[in-house]
Amino acid sequence: MKLMKSILVGLIGLTMMFAQNQGQGDQQPPPEAQAYMQKYQETGDADQAFEAAAAVARANAEQGDDWDEQLFNDCKAEAKSAHDGVMDDTNNPQEAFRAAMGAACVCSGNCPPYKPSIMKSVRKYKENDWAVDASKEENQEWMDAYNDYDNWKDWRPPGDDGDEGDYGDEGDEGDHDDQGGQCRYEGCDFVGSTDDDWRGHCDANPDHCRPQAGDTCGYRHDGGEACDYVFTDDEGEDHHHCDACGAAISSGQDMDQHCQDNPEHCRPRAGDTCECGFTFAGTDADENHRHCPTCKAQFDNDGDMGQHCQDNEGHCGDNNDQN
Repeated sequence: MKLMKSILVGLIGLTMMFAQNQGQGDQQPPPEAQAYMQKYQETGDADQAFEAAAAVARANAEQGDDWDEQLFNDCKAEAKSAHDGVMDDTNNPQEAFRAAMGAACVCSGNCPPYKPSIMKSVRKYKENDWAVDASKEENQEWMDAYNDYDNWKDWRPPGDDGDEGDYGDEGDEGDHDDQGGQCRYEGCDFVGSTDDDWRGHCDANPDHCRPQAGDTCGYRHDGGEACDYVFTDDEGEDHHHCDACGAAISSGQDMDQHCQDNPEHCRPRAGDTCECGFTFAGTDADENHRHCPTCKAQFDNDGDMGQHCQDNEGHCGDNNDQN
């Protein structure tokens, strides 16, 4: 509905205002954002500035065929509460306006209640019944989402019939934002305008989307600090992160050690498929499924694997537990 569009426009407008303050753009922010900043500059009163922006947003929303006054008032109240909280803490009108628009967007159902990366992580812990470790307990935002899981576990973006747990992207490692652009791979003319465009292109052309020399990883786990690793494009470079905890991994040996130290981080989840076609159930029985590292013969119990290794000297090396 038009109210939701006004909320999203307000968020975009705030970003534009920041860009202008830093000399990075000359586009005019939308009316809601202009009304807020103009009134604040005139009066120095954040309450009056908020009401000015709300009046413009209401006027725009009322033009829609699906105008809902109760929803507007409810979301305005949520936005005002967030706005006032930030003003009390920081006395920063720009941050207060950002908080107000974010709260209104969540209230409308258009925005997720927590950061998508945190929601995905919490869902993984809940579905696998993992114990919460110390690093998570120290992350208040993660714990808030964890404790509130039953209230948001069924949340989906409006009109989204995607896979369970798909809350959109935040620009994590390997993703492209929705501002579009041309593929950087030499000789490629592809131009993408949405995340879906880029996913399709990268799936079909993985070499085109790998980090290039000088790129910074930027991966954030559960809203933490961005990884500052700088790619070199050296042969054999292997930098990635554990999906479960965010640990930086620099080689296959590092990953093997990490999985040995944290087996719950690396077990297949229910529905995951082995390259042989076997579908994992997400239970302890999955650990019985493995392959000979030499001939790739499939086994579903330790006895068969042990017999194979005895009958085929050299196939299994010193470790009979490889998949």
